[in-house]
Amino acid sequence: MGDIIRGDVNEEWAHAGYVEAGDFVFLSYCVGNVGQSVEAQVHGALDHMEEKLAKAGLDLSNVVKVDVLLRDVWTIPVMEKVFKERFRGAYPARKTICTDFAHVGGPEGLHVQIDGIAYKGKKA
Repeated sequence: MGDIIRGDVNEEWAHAGYVEAGDFVFLSYCVGNVGQSVEAQVHGALDHMEEKLAKAGLDLSNVVKVDVLLRDVWTIPVMEKVFKERFRGAYPARKTICTDFAHVGGPEGLHVQIDGIAYKGKKA
């Protein structure tokens, strides 16, 4: 196994935005378009994920697992609509969790966070 690479380190929050370890890239705290609609936030989170993946030479097709955190469980169909557009059938395994976010935007701010795991090996 090679070196472990940590990127987008946030000392204040004590976490890495992504960690490359072996054939896998672990992605945390992908968010975007905070304060906009849930659909825009899902797109923003996936855009943020793509930015992190690009640093490892990867894209969404390399994502094998995601954990989706939503403020409102009833917005799952909105998230699934965006996933259909963005993953185009190459869906990752997924767990969806409903949570309250402790975020500066309060209830009108953050509604979506996506964490993921990408595989750096050969694609099927």
